[in-house]
Amino acid sequence: MNQMKSNENYSHLFQQGQEAGFTYFFGQLYPALTFYSFKITADKEASEEIVSNAFIKIWDKHERFSDADSIKNYLYRVVRNDALKHLAKEKRKTERNKEMIYLFGNDQEKDHFDNLVRAETLRELLRAIKDLPAECSKVFHLLYVEGKSIQEAAKELNLSPSTIKTQKTRGLTALRKTIKPIVLIIVLTLSVV
Repeated sequence: MNQMKSNENYSHLFQQGQEAGFTYFFGQLYPALTFYSFKITADKEASEEIVSNAFIKIWDKHERFSDADSIKNYLYRVVRNDALKHLAKEKRKTERNKEMIYLFGNDQEKDHFDNLVRAETLRELLRAIKDLPAECSKVFHLLYVEGKSIQEAAKELNLSPSTIKTQKTRGLTALRKTIKPIVLIIVLTLSVV
């Protein structure tokens, strides 16, 4: 009886848009909803995101829900639908990957040659990056080797994003002059084979 009274009180707070109502139902339902989503998706991160998004969706419509059962039912329905959409999206991604392999083939000898060319190109690119001025070299390494964003590189190097962009532009200009002959060699090598 006490649980029922709590649900009723918090349902009323939820419907009025008070944070205490949201917090109560989030605490009560989040673990079970995440488990439910995980059983469908088999992806922990996706399940957590799906459940968080479900709570955002219901909170946007909080005035429509007057009791705990309607809140719970809505959340389970949204989580189920979004988990199934996630599965379908992942399946499409897998199918696209299979199509790409089919279209472009999986010839191991060709792959070996392509990988060799890529490795040598990367080696020459890394050498060229090392030959850049120190600040440009650091920026290029973070942006292109480690794959960091301009903001992440700026934070790591304790520089402004505009300084990172300037160094990137300077580095690109210098590399274009250095790498053109390398690219020409690669193109000639590929056209001979």
